[in-house]
Amino acid sequence: CELCEAAPITERFYDDELCWIAECESCNVPIVVWKAHDPDPPEEVRVVLVSRLAEVMALHFESEWWLDDKLRSVPHHYHAHARTRGDFFRPRAGAAREGFVAERARNFFFLEHDAERLLDELTRIIGA
Repeated sequence: CELCEAAPITERFYDDELCWIAECESCNVPIVVWKAHDPDPPEEVRVVLVSRLAEVMALHFESEWWLDDKLRSVPHHYHAHARTRGDFFRPRAGAAREGFVAERARNFFFLEHDAERLLDELTRIIGA
C-alpha cells in the first residue's frame, strides 16, 4: 500500500509511532496517515490523529480548513486531509497560510485553531 510505504516524497510535518503528517502528493494539502493498514481506526485513535493534524495546522498554517476523512483513492488505509476552506486542492508550496476558523457542516468537521478546544469538541462528540 502506498500509505504503508510512507515514502517521504513531500514535506513531512510530523511523524511518530501512531501516524505521520505530510503534504499530500495528489492534492497538495496536509494529510494525516495512520500507520496501521486499516480503514477504520477506533474512535479514540481517530481523535488523536485528528488532534495531531489540528496541531500541525495551527503551527504551520493560518488558513481556514476542514477535515476530509472520506477514503477515496486509497479506501483500505485510514487517512484524513486538512482541506483549505472553499477549495478541494491547494496550490503546491507557498500557498497562503492565513487565519483559521471553526465550523461544522454535514459530514465534515470544521476544526478550530486551538487544539485544546478541538480535543474538548471531539471528546463531547464521542461522549468520552
